[in-house]
Amino acid sequence: MRRWKTLRVYCGSCRFMLYKYKKGGTGSLIKVHPDRVLHDFTTGMDVTCPECGNEFARKKLYRGKMVNYLLSGRTFNRN
Repeated sequence: MRRWKTLRVYCGSCRFMLYKYKKGGTGSLIKVHPDRVLHDFTTGMDVTCPECGNEFARKKLYRGKMVNYLLSGRTFNRN
């Protein structure tokens, strides 16, 4: 049984909430899987902040699925 931790992901520059996300495992949040997003405050898994326009992630292919790789220092999260 996998234990999920719910995180709130914020923009690093304007503090706008981007996602509520179910994270599995330990360590820092590196990539965002679209199927684990509980609530998306961006426009359809967009990689720019809707408030300030800052690019916080890059879309890449991971094991056959498109995921958002978060750019270091552009986001922060809280429980």
